[in-house]
Amino acid sequence: MIKRLSVILLMLSALTSTAYSQVTKEDIAGAIDKGKLVHPYLYFSEQDKPAMLERINNDPEQRRILDRYKADAKRLMYLTIDEYPPKEAKHPRYWSDGKYDQYVNGYMDNAETLAFVYQMTGDEKYAAKAYEFVNVLCDLQTWRYRAHEFPIIYSRVFPWGDKDDQVLFNFDIRTGDMSYQMGAVYDWLYPALNKEQRDRI
Repeated sequence: MIKRLSVILLMLSALTSTAYSQVTKEDIAGAIDKGKLVHPYLYFSEQDKPAMLERINNDPEQRRILDRYKADAKRLMYLTIDEYPPKEAKHPRYWSDGKYDQYVNGYMDNAETLAFVYQMTGDEKYAAKAYEFVNVLCDLQTWRYRAHEFPIIYSRVFPWGDKDDQVLFNFDIRTGDMSYQMGAVYDWLYPALNKEQRDRI
């Protein structure tokens, strides 16, 4: 989480600050011409990158942050990727050793780091390694916490306090978090992916 926040802060601080007023739904709908969207565009565009990189080069703290990301990405290039995650406990509501969570969260964070470094350097070896992590995560049957699956959570009425006809059993915080991260990785890797890889993600 801290790693993700530092990426976002690095990106935002490198962009020109703008004064924001009350933004309406119509403002947002009119601001995006979907026919002209070119990846990356979620957090920054290709046109934003020169200003970001110039600011990074001129600001020692931002340069140190990017250098740490590059060093981490170089380390990840040599990491072996296990295709099969450790098994989750049958009833993790009561017990879990955390290995499955470390596997899933770690692989997603690794993919995000590599994809960001690819965008900042243009070196496609980072994009290729990021895709290796993403491909394994796409192979998982579910991104949900085992404790939030129907047989375990049904008797707990989740989300707490919702009426019976409003309870949702197919979503939890991990699926939301993974989808959010996967969206950023897809956006950043897009130029380096072929159609099959894009469709996979």
